[in-house]
Amino acid sequence: TSMVCRIFFFFKQKTAYEILSGLVGSEMCIRDRVSTQSTWDYSMEAKVEVKPEVKAEVKEEVKKADAKEEDKKAEVKKREKKPAKKVEVIPDIVQLDLRVGKIVKAEKHADSAKLYFEEIDFGNGEIRKIASGLAEAIPIEQVQNALVVVFCNLKERKLAGYPSYGMVLCARTADEKTIELLIPPANSIPGDKVFVEGFDRKPCPDINISKKNNPWTKCQPDMKTEADFTITYQGKALKTDKGVIKSKTLVGAVISQIKNENLTYHKYCLRYQCENSFILLL
Repeated sequence: TSMVCRIFFFFKQKTAYEILSGLVGSEMCIRDRVSTQSTWDYSMEAKVEVKPEVKAEVKEEVKKADAKEEDKKAEVKKREKKPAKKVEVIPDIVQLDLRVGKIVKAEKHADSAKLYFEEIDFGNGEIRKIASGLAEAIPIEQVQNALVVVFCNLKERKLAGYPSYGMVLCARTADEKTIELLIPPANSIPGDKVFVEGFDRKPCPDINISKKNNPWTKCQPDMKTEADFTITYQGKALKTDKGVIKSKTLVGAVISQIKNENLTYHKYCLRYQCENSFILLL
């Protein structure tokens, strides 16, 4: 019996040391070994003493393995709960920087019967040079000191060698015989911001209207004049905090869906045509 106990003690001690020497980063190896030991007769435990330091080391390694497993589960849960990043879709109309300006100076181009060179005041000391193809349609006396609506975040371009930093919005009939400046509400001042009812302004950097799918090209077909001369976008009024934007006399001046072949560039202006009438940027 004494010999049997000695042999049993030797093999049990050897197994404990094998467990420790076999730890190579796998959290499960200790558990596997421990589960194998479960077939032993633990009634012998009282007769065979395992070194306390061996037990302590094994327990510590098992504890570390459990902690790592819990950390992994927590990380998986964290990733699952994290909401998907939402992509903000900004409506095209809010990207347009439309403002009220006052034409403080207008001159005719020496070599063109169509072109006015203008200086437009937007308040706070901001004066922009803008070229407009209005000379044949509107007398210079009506242009001088007029309050107008201007598309301000248009990319700078040159017209007849004159740098132009924006476009003046007008309403125009299809036969091109009648052109009218859009009229800001009473008591407007230079710099008043124009927006569409129900939309918050979020102007983007300079818009290149020669590129496809730019905000202005996509918005313009939905702009038109109503029976009361109000300019609308998708049925909602263009306005400032002082009231709505209007044309003077034009009713039913509509921007319909435009095909690329109907987008025509002139020497001094860019216009978008439709069957009956359209809004013109000059």
